[in-house]
Amino acid sequence: MDKKALGLARAKRRPATRLRMLSRDGKPTGLGDAFAHYGRIFKTVHLLQSVSDEGYRRMIGTQLNVTEARHRLARKIFFGQRGELRQHYRDGMDQLGVLGLALNAVVLFNSLYIDAAVKQLAADGFPVTDELLPRLSPLQ
Repeated sequence: MDKKALGLARAKRRPATRLRMLSRDGKPTGLGDAFAHYGRIFKTVHLLQSVSDEGYRRMIGTQLNVTEARHRLARKIFFGQRGELRQHYRDGMDQLGVLGLALNAVVLFNSLYIDAAVKQLAADGFPVTDELLPRLSPLQ
């Protein structure tokens, strides 16, 4: 399956042709069915790990919070907290690209500003500990 997946990824075929190799007439082929079962293994492992490992749950929660913070920032930047595309999807792709660029610029500026502020606090004698630093986010 790994060789097949690598072959599909590297093949110079159109995506529609690749998908046809995995399903025909709305039903999965043998290869498509095998990939579906293979994916279920990792989903099951993820669910079991989520149930049994508190550290893993916290890591997933932290990642979700970061993603939600990025979306919140995007809504604030994008058309005055309304988050609306004013053009059709295909024409609006430029708007989404510009939004991504603006978000990256804001995050870069905030990262540099936070770094300078932390250095200044440390120079002023404030106890900047390793526990405080992970709580800082350029998305806030």
